[in-house]
Amino acid sequence: MPTEPTPVNPYSPATEPPQTDISDETAEEPPLPSLPRTTARWFAVCGISAVPSFLLGFLVTEGQIAGMLLGILTFAVGYTLVDFKTAPHPIRQKRMVRRILRIVYGTRIGITVIFPIGFWVDTLCGFLSLALINFVGFKPDSFESVGSDGSSMTFGMTFVTTLVQGCTLNAVLLVYGTVILGIYAIIKAFKGERGNHS
Repeated sequence: MPTEPTPVNPYSPATEPPQTDISDETAEEPPLPSLPRTTARWFAVCGISAVPSFLLGFLVTEGQIAGMLLGILTFAVGYTLVDFKTAPHPIRQKRMVRRILRIVYGTRIGITVIFPIGFWVDTLCGFLSLALINFVGFKPDSFESVGSDGSSMTFGMTFVTTLVQGCTLNAVLLVYGTVILGIYAIIKAFKGERGNHS
């Protein structure tokens, strides 16, 4: 005997099919990068980004490359450790954050290879770093100069200047990333408002 269909209750609330949330909050999490991969990425980013500053610093410090190399190495190791340790954090897993980080550091590498934009940016940050060091009166006389070639800047002074310039460049990137984040939030809110009115 055929089964009669169940009558539909006209007073029951209408049910809607479940919708898939594709927002940034529930986006599929990418696999976490390994430590060697993270190390290779940040050493490449720091190495490429440091080329203009390294060339300018070579001229200003009269060949004091040891302090600059140690400063670049310090940033590369620091970026690697911070990135690897914070990668599992929920904020880092958001698609919006990952995208903004790519834009910021992709732009940094881009202006590095586009002459002479990279040199202008690094020159400005370099002058600001030297002015800041002179303003606070930091004189690392305890560091001996590498070699006896009569260089005007010691190893310690070159190292500290490289660190200060790196922090200055990162402050510029932070401001740039904040602006990108604001633009992204405005665009997302505008799209959401248009979707509600459609």
